[in-house]
Amino acid sequence: MWKLTARAGFSATVVCDDANNNIIYTMEIEYTDFPLNEIKFDFANNVILLLSEY
Repeated sequence: MWKLTARAGFSATVVCDDANNNIIYTMEIEYTDFPLNEIKFDFANNVILLLSEY
């Protein structure tokens, strides 16, 4: 699962885990104007999906 978490001050963090809470990848983003505080995605069969679509 991938999760983007935006913070006050327009920075954000992207985290990927293996669905067992083991973090595989983390990236800090210095600036974003993403309108939501958080969004989660899943990746299956070479397709990126919202969790509600899986």
